[in-house]
Amino acid sequence: MAALDSSIEHSLDYASGMASFVTNCGAFPLQFSTPAAVCIFADFFSAGTELERLEFSGKDIPCPDSESAERLGNALRDSSGPVRSIALVAYLTMSFVKPMLIRMLFASAGPRLECLNISGLNLASEDLRKLVKVLEQCSSLLKLNIASSIIRNAGLAAGIAKVRSLESVELAWNEIVDLQGVIRSIGKLPRMRELAILSERVTCETAAELVFSGCRIQKFRLRFSNTQEVVLAAAVDQILPSALTLRDLDLDNNKAGPSAGANIVHLVAAARRLRSLNVSHNPLGMDVAVALSEAISQSCRGTLEELKISYCKLGDKGVVSVFGCLPSCPSLASLWICGNDVGDAGAKAVSERLAASPRLAELCMSGNDITSVGAKTLVPILINARELRILRFADNWNLGPEGATLILDAVALLHKENPIDEIDLSRCGIGNMGAEAMGRLVVARGCRMLRLCSNNIAVQGVASLMNSVATTATPEIDSLIISDNPVGDDETIKFLSNQIVRKNRVVAELSMNLIQISDNGGEILARALRERRFPGALRRLSVSKDRLGVEAKKVLLELQDWELATRRGTVLDIIS
Repeated sequence: MAALDSSIEHSLDYASGMASFVTNCGAFPLQFSTPAAVCIFADFFSAGTELERLEFSGKDIPCPDSESAERLGNALRDSSGPVRSIALVAYLTMSFVKPMLIRMLFASAGPRLECLNISGLNLASEDLRKLVKVLEQCSSLLKLNIASSIIRNAGLAAGIAKVRSLESVELAWNEIVDLQGVIRSIGKLPRMRELAILSERVTCETAAELVFSGCRIQKFRLRFSNTQEVVLAAAVDQILPSALTLRDLDLDNNKAGPSAGANIVHLVAAARRLRSLNVSHNPLGMDVAVALSEAISQSCRGTLEELKISYCKLGDKGVVSVFGCLPSCPSLASLWICGNDVGDAGAKAVSERLAASPRLAELCMSGNDITSVGAKTLVPILINARELRILRFADNWNLGPEGATLILDAVALLHKENPIDEIDLSRCGIGNMGAEAMGRLVVARGCRMLRLCSNNIAVQGVASLMNSVATTATPEIDSLIISDNPVGDDETIKFLSNQIVRKNRVVAELSMNLIQISDNGGEILARALRERRFPGALRRLSVSKDRLGVEAKKVLLELQDWELATRRGTVLDIIS
């Protein structure tokens, strides 16, 4: 039987029918919603299903009772296939939920486990002591992610030290005891390469305990939100002894200003082979931006592949200063400069400096103020970006139809053999004209994900786009998101139902959230779902519950159960 990659995300009141569906498909997202559903799946896994990944994700998800949770855990532990990954990352607010999930976790973890993410459980000290015993059994564990209000020793340092296979550890806490002992144990692990430390309550004394000397860590992630700059500065200074082995540095969302920014500059200057740098959501200031650019130019010449400097309040002048380093970064593949109030002058500066980065594969400039004038200056770099795969320009409200057309036509001009992975032009006011340009790009290069939310696209634009999709041998479109556009009248719903639902062979996911659907429109959509020619093509359809007419809501809710019970292959998401 094919291995089952089980992400627990969707409603499962119809567990019996879904279990049969999973048997045939080999993989499908699931969510446990009742003890009965859990027992059905416990029997399902006990029957020989090979489970590779088990995940609880979402917010306020329902949970099994203790008996059914233990039954499922035992079934997972004894399943014929290796349980390689367990992730319990839901935001759990119900006090009775956590003990049940912990019981399931401790029953299913074993020597075959490679990834353990329990960041959603907020472990107490007693739970940590149990976790130490679990870790002793996990001889193949590569990644460990723990979150707790208070991390006390409880043998945690000794427990981590015994897992010699560990390569990546993430610790999130509000208060920690014997941090130095835990860090020392992590530093001695022979294969340790990645370390993330996240907290909302760190003192200078705690930061001073972050002694990394002797650690050969290649990837650091520090996130100290709601703390003083001096605390982050102290923590960054502790990383300096490991600077020569550092490859990836993530300091996102620390609210670091000029004071801590100077320490960040010193660390970047000391890191001679840095591949990735993320300093987003830090109001660094103009002087630090200039110094950071100089440090990158001198120390990361030829090595930097990813630079994220979003939401740093740079403006056009800051962008001109900080991206003076780009000509010395010929290996740059990913650039994020979102939310920096970049206008047309900043866009021109970015384009001029990216000319020396022929390997650019991802460009994210969302949340700025670029108009068609700035879009025109970006055309040369977009034409020559031979490896471009991801382009995100969402929330540039003044881009307009002309700006969107300039960008999309530039991307569509060359390199037909390389399809685009994602285009996001949501909330850019592209209208029907922009949708038509998107259609031309799909014909020329193909695109895996199209995000066109809130763009005033009417039926003419959607028709042009879908006709382009239908008349080309483009690769499958994983996701088409046209939410919150004026396409909710019955005639448009009829067109969408006919082109994307009934006849579609290309689009795998269609999101129509925030689109008003009348009772008649709901019946049209339901009929198309029942009568579609290629049942397995459209795998997910999303609509908003509060935008459905009374009868439309009724017929689609009934269809939601029918779809899975008859194994037609589409998940119908009716989102609250």
